[in-house]
Amino acid sequence: QGVDINLSVQHVLNCGNAGSCHGGGSGPAYQWIKNNQDGVVFDTCNGYLACSSESSEGFCGHVDTTCKKENVCRTCSTFTAKGGFCVDIDYFPNATVAEHGEVQGEAR
Repeated sequence: QGVDINLSVQHVLNCGNAGSCHGGGSGPAYQWIKNNQDGVVFDTCNGYLACSSESSEGFCGHVDTTCKKENVCRTCSTFTAKGGFCVDIDYFPNATVAEHGEVQGEAR
């Protein structure tokens, strides 16, 4: 059975070059996770913002979605207006992919 985990879509958007907020396929996402030494972080490390590098809708034009340490996994002390700050996390929960592919044929 195992434990249910949620992986960070935003991490894939920021670093994976495997799609955008406007779409993409699972194959390129899984291939990027497989090739990325650190895998993909859990969504508690990098929540979904619905912004990617080409998006400027809503607040996306004001969001940094470049692939850098603080945009992979971070924690923040409190709101910026209250003197808060964010720092990147070096060791974080993640998942990796050993192999992936498509399954074809009749479902049984």
